[in-house]
Amino acid sequence: MKFFKKLLRELNNVNTTLKEDYKQISLERQFLNEVKLRKHINSQHVWSSYYIPLAARELISKQGSLSPTDNFKLECLANSMMFRDLADGKLNELYRFE
Repeated sequence: MKFFKKLLRELNNVNTTLKEDYKQISLERQFLNEVKLRKHINSQHVWSSYYIPLAARELISKQGSLSPTDNFKLECLANSMMFRDLADGKLNELYRFE
């Protein structure tokens, strides 16, 4: 019986500590965090499924083939294509095509 009383007392202490340390995040901050997460996820999807193949096609047309050493060129070209489309307004701020 003593064991359960000690356990219950310890659990209450942990619960009290957690309640004191927990800080409520404002609804605006939650929204902004979610928008930031969506932007990141969308940019990764668009970059890997659209711009990498586009850059690979362009490099293959110029060089004739791709090698493992061309990975840096491929990523740089994909980045520049994506940023150019962002600047031209083809992609919006959530990385969706207009």
